[in-house]
Amino acid sequence: MEGRDERTGTSLRTSTGTGGEQQTALVSRAVKRAQTGDRDALAFLYARYADDVSGCVRSIVRDGDDAQDVTRDVFDRLGGMIGTYGEREMPFWEWMLALARSLAVDYAGPGRPVAAHEARSAMMLPS
Repeated sequence: MEGRDERTGTSLRTSTGTGGEQQTALVSRAVKRAQTGDRDALAFLYARYADDVSGCVRSIVRDGDDAQDVTRDVFDRLGGMIGTYGEREMPFWEWMLALARSLAVDYAGPGRPVAAHEARSAMMLPS
């Protein structure tokens, strides 16, 4: 998967490393650009993670339409929250899924029982 910054025409892909390393470098570069407000980088992150986020959210809210709403909310909020992400703290995909779990649990509301593993994951507590 390759993204391109439309303003500069440069590729978001790095030329070093093998598959996993290349993907990690690609995401890291996109995150750094997104933290500066680069909308193309945010679009790349959406394309890369939307299915993972949707699956995570759907496992909590159970309804497909609700899962789409929450997934959209995750990415709507991402632009404003990505500046708080620190690469040394955890991999980006873990941070993104923690955000998704948290919003999904909030969306499910107090009337819906949430499995202990879902609540623990949303709060990032050790098991």
